[in-house]
Amino acid sequence: MGEAREGVSDEILALVRQGYALWNQGDVAGVSRMWSHDFEFHTAPEWPGQQVYYGRSAAVRFLTEEVAGVIELSDIDVERIEVVGDELVICMVAHTRGHDSRLDIGKVPIFHVALVRDRQIARVRSYLDEDQAMAAAREASTAG
Repeated sequence: MGEAREGVSDEILALVRQGYALWNQGDVAGVSRMWSHDFEFHTAPEWPGQQVYYGRSAAVRFLTEEVAGVIELSDIDVERIEVVGDELVICMVAHTRGHDSRLDIGKVPIFHVALVRDRQIARVRSYLDEDQAMAAAREASTAG
């Protein structure tokens, strides 16, 4: 469970881990307080109607009404955090189940590419494929 720490403080890594712990407790509002005012949440390419949610309230609404309300995404285990330029690639496994059907979907790997600015999360881009997540992080670090 190694974490790359080049250029990223232990404080930032603890902040990121705390966000996922709050999610596991069902405290999406608590998670949102870690986001910048101009926060962006990008859904995974595979998510139906992929889009970007701008601002805290839009992202909270999406995460509570669509993600948690449809697949009951819970019990996130952060396996490792990789640093790629200015981006963090958070590699995790989430236990999922269908909200209405209660069908246990099982553990699903999820990858968040997060941009940290001024000790807040400014953007999260979601991926279901680690190679896509790493490529996106590398592309962002060379574009800036």
